[in-house]
Amino acid sequence: MPKSGFDIVWVGSVFTHLPEDSAKDLMARLLASLKPRGVLAITTHGRCRIERMKSYNWGAERRSRPNFNLTRDEMSEILSMYQDSGYGYVGYPNAENYGLCVAEPAWYSRVALAHPGFTQILFQEKADNAQDLSAFMREDVGLFTPGPFWKNLPNVLSSTPVQSTG
Repeated sequence: MPKSGFDIVWVGSVFTHLPEDSAKDLMARLLASLKPRGVLAITTHGRCRIERMKSYNWGAERRSRPNFNLTRDEMSEILSMYQDSGYGYVGYPNAENYGLCVAEPAWYSRVALAHPGFTQILFQEKADNAQDLSAFMREDVGLFTPGPFWKNLPNVLSSTPVQSTG
């Protein structure tokens, strides 16, 4: 790791497979690895995945992928844990600390923002039609500086074509 830290850390489809304590530990380590104004971007399973799990048709579905190879009992367990605590996890057979996790979007925000000196700069539900995308920046929320998206919003808006509906 560079001594000054990283400008950006991208973690795709990792938090989706961790038990709660491991997710908290990894979040802390990744946030600590950022340089000032560095960004951590993560993908997670949230409400979209939960809704798909709730509507899973056990009688009609023949593929194992939509249910992540979970049994009905495991699916019920992860849904129940999510409902009770906002974080559901079941381990895969023969895998230590590796399974399927579904968490409320606010869970990741609470964990990341509990670390002083960070601000959340992005949350998009089902960014890729399945996983959520969150991003956190190493910058004190109390500073009088605009966030990166707000700062560039005039440029983005001025370059976006507008179509007339009239």
